[in-house]
Amino acid sequence: MIARARRAQRLGSRAATGGGPALAVAGLSVSVLRSERRYVAVDEISFAVGAGSAFGLVGESGSGKSLTLRALISVLPPSARVESGEVLLHGRAVPHTGRAARRARRGEMAMIFQDSLSALDPVVSIGAQVAEAPRRLMRLSRRRAWDRALELLRLVGLPDPSSTAHAYPHQISGGMRQRIAIAIALSTEPSVLLCDEPTTALDVTVQAQILDLLDDLRRRLDLAIVFVSHDLAVIRQLCDQTAVMYAGRLVETGATTAALEQPLHPYTRGLLDAIVDLDDAVGAPAPIPGSLPDIERLPSGCTFHPRCFLATEECSTIVPELRAPTNLPETHRSACIHRDKMVRQ
Repeated sequence: MIARARRAQRLGSRAATGGGPALAVAGLSVSVLRSERRYVAVDEISFAVGAGSAFGLVGESGSGKSLTLRALISVLPPSARVESGEVLLHGRAVPHTGRAARRARRGEMAMIFQDSLSALDPVVSIGAQVAEAPRRLMRLSRRRAWDRALELLRLVGLPDPSSTAHAYPHQISGGMRQRIAIAIALSTEPSVLLCDEPTTALDVTVQAQILDLLDDLRRRLDLAIVFVSHDLAVIRQLCDQTAVMYAGRLVETGATTAALEQPLHPYTRGLLDAIVDLDDAVGAPAPIPGSLPDIERLPSGCTFHPRCFLATEECSTIVPELRAPTNLPETHRSACIHRDKMVRQ
């Protein structure tokens, strides 16, 4: 009954906003405080995700992916703050800080964190943790909230919800804990689900199960998913659209198939070349030289140019815009002045 009511409410909301994206991000910039100075860690990123779609955000550790998610859900660390930009839920701009920010996102946006063991309370039963948000935010009675917790545990594929509900996090496997983290995120029936590398600590078999579960849930529940990962295979399996992030900036965006099969930025090409291909007995992975720059000492011009195989003198002075190459669809864009050369490679 609750699910049907909230689904009807969302459909009405989408109709009122012209059926636009569930989540839209426009020019979002985040700074962090270091040694009494502020440095830009996320630099004017923009993207949109429709209901029932999955958007992948990929890049090396430290590129700003997790900070972006935390800014979207308004749980930034004390040293960080949003400097500019908008976050829109179903066409409505939501505030970045304060109680109003949490209220605006409550029930519409949820997040799955990377380490499920750290995210769960070790001294509270699984059932009580899953039931907490429905009881406090949806004003359900204890009995109804517990029943909803069991329903959610069934939804995420746990075989014995009643037994699991009475267990504690240390008593169950990592894969089960990740399913429980997903159940908690879904407990208020959000329309937007943020996933911060939720499969990183899992073995490949369990990882595949979690990805299949998320894919099934987004289709069944019409979820808009933003999935952060450094694993291109995971992004390829789940996401319709992909953005590649480097040093706080988006350097390539487009349909996942296009971005990963015909990359238009040397950084994306480098990420693909660094993957070990188990079907290729001859070729060896080619790591990207150097390392991600520190935000306190970002290179001038294109921040990737010190590591780039296509770098020219211009690359150290020009900050490239995110644009499509000549005669290619605008939907596939690259922040590289050599984007046309990448097309011919």
